[in-house]
Amino acid sequence: MAVLMASAVVMTANAADGNRVNRRLASMQRMAARVDTTSTSDVVIITAENPKAVADSLTRAGRYAKAVGKNTVTAWLPKGGMKEIKGRKGFRRVEKSRRNHILTDVVREETGADKVHSGEGLDTPFTGKGVIVGIIDEGFEWGHIAFKDSTGASRVKRTWNRSEYGKVSTSPTSEVPSGGDDFIHASGHGTHVAGIAAGSKVSGHDYYGIAPEADLVLISSSFEDAEMMEDIEYLLAYSDSVGMPCVVNISAGNYYGPHDGTVKAERFTDEALGVKNGFMVCYAAGNAGNENIHAQHTFTKDNETVYVLFDNADYGVETEIWSQTADSANHLDYQIFTYENSRFSSVSDSKRKNYVEEENYIDAASKKQCIYIYADTRLLTSTSRFGSDKQLSVAISGDKGTTIHVWSGDPDYTGEIAEGPDSTFLKPDDLNSVANNSEKALIVGAYTTKTQWDAADGNSYTFKDQKGDYVYFSSSGPSLTKTPKPDISAPGSIVASSISKYYDGFSKKGQYVVDKVTKDGETYYYEVMEGTSMASPAVTGTVALWLQANPNLSAEQIKEIAITTARKDEYTGDSIWSRYFGYGKIDVYEGLKAALQAADEAGIVSVYDAEKPVTLQKESGSWKVLFNSAQTAASIAITAINGTVVSSQSLGKVNKGEERTINLDFLPHGTYIISIATPGDITTRKFIK
Repeated sequence: MAVLMASAVVMTANAADGNRVNRRLASMQRMAARVDTTSTSDVVIITAENPKAVADSLTRAGRYAKAVGKNTVTAWLPKGGMKEIKGRKGFRRVEKSRRNHILTDVVREETGADKVHSGEGLDTPFTGKGVIVGIIDEGFEWGHIAFKDSTGASRVKRTWNRSEYGKVSTSPTSEVPSGGDDFIHASGHGTHVAGIAAGSKVSGHDYYGIAPEADLVLISSSFEDAEMMEDIEYLLAYSDSVGMPCVVNISAGNYYGPHDGTVKAERFTDEALGVKNGFMVCYAAGNAGNENIHAQHTFTKDNETVYVLFDNADYGVETEIWSQTADSANHLDYQIFTYENSRFSSVSDSKRKNYVEEENYIDAASKKQCIYIYADTRLLTSTSRFGSDKQLSVAISGDKGTTIHVWSGDPDYTGEIAEGPDSTFLKPDDLNSVANNSEKALIVGAYTTKTQWDAADGNSYTFKDQKGDYVYFSSSGPSLTKTPKPDISAPGSIVASSISKYYDGFSKKGQYVVDKVTKDGETYYYEVMEGTSMASPAVTGTVALWLQANPNLSAEQIKEIAITTARKDEYTGDSIWSRYFGYGKIDVYEGLKAALQAADEAGIVSVYDAEKPVTLQKESGSWKVLFNSAQTAASIAITAINGTVVSSQSLGKVNKGEERTINLDFLPHGTYIISIATPGDITTRKFIK
């Protein structure tokens, strides 16, 4: 999976709306890894009849191999080792692990500097206490104050450095390292993501997470599919060993594969989510919403030919062409050309050998034909490694009735699909651009909540995005899965959270820094970022609150709660599902109510029940009072500031998850106090009408 990270961007104060931002070179590590000449191994994923026996045999041969899940082995093989093991007895399928990339799009001028807390106006004692939040990411400042409790003790229970995955084997540890992890080019992404999901409250500062008392497990990841599968299995086992529910965040992904949920890593996630209740995974949807990375066509006659044109990029062109006929047969043929000044030129055998990687195969999982092509930029220019008037063109012919979907690779480094000169060229779009397509996990898109921030450099930055609307980069569905993606949307632009001061290029007076905390001689910083990388941990933190309320929720129940309680508004529209928002915007309060009601129906009494008996939601014309636990009696009163009781009601016995709405329309303007009394507790809040 590629990492869908929030990439910081370089912009100037008061930049004109609509300007494309320049992404930092930090995320170029993804493409650098593709051509890493220092690596001596291939990371592979093996589907096996007996995974333990296969792993043992590879281990005896001196290879790293690990059995994960029911029928899977992750392994490191010598360069070219895939060919040696393909077809061996017991090896049903061998595939190369995909490298994911961070899904933070850019830090632009549209972010605001207020606290990250979805469910604005929510006053709840649920804080994620008794729940594990696992963050698989890169760019951690291990000892950031956002990961410490009020006593200064670390809330990080386990760390795992996997930066050298494929080269060096490591193990999880309870030790919390000092400084930052090895990913100095990651712009502090993991620290930011973890802070959104579960950053601690720090007195006098606004930036904290949705589940600020959850336990943290931080895994510094290579973003290899194989490694992240091992990480998910570890978090599943760790949560079981400590008897706590767990929610995992992965703000990374890639745009390869059939986009139908059959990629091994996606199927592995679905299997893990069926192992036990109290375990969930949230993925960022991706940041290709404004990129022409997709095209499609259905052939109307045999041997019809269409063309796809690709723009050259810094690292050439990469594409996958997928037939949608799942019958393990070939229905497509193709040819490669260069295209310049409206003329096609054939590619010589020598250039094809030296500058083109290609594979035409039947994918065993989906039973679909796939044509993979990577063309080095040197094929497209003879004078310079960067820039060319030449474009890559692929001519595709197919059987009548066959539908194809074409995806380009990483839009930042291997180009996009270009507009052709006539109707024989496929028209590019951003449809089906979601980067993660697990059926059971929550796939999260992004919308805008802030458009301005005041930075440490003394400037105020503004962008003209529409608050409440989807962010232009949020990947578009519906995908080719059984159920459409994304599932849900959450705030992803622009978001302030904790940041690592150890990343390359960090400046304490930078334009993205919005706050700092100094304690015991150490200074910690907070920056703004945007991306579906930021939206996903907002949902992760929300799920942690729901799991505190009901630790026995299954992945299916969590997903159903998120979908059925999602908010609709003028931007999402009234349709059941939309290609940017999914089923709507995440609603912390309504989801919490549903989680509590599910616990009550199942007779669950959680050891992690909130200390306070009620959750309060203040809206413009009412208070919503949600009972966190069953009470033998309760009463609600509204009192004027002079002590006069203007409204009161006795409720008698109430159930866990029961809600009462107190209408405020009858009140004249003024200051009031609402009081909720239960045996042993009185909760009061002052408000202005």
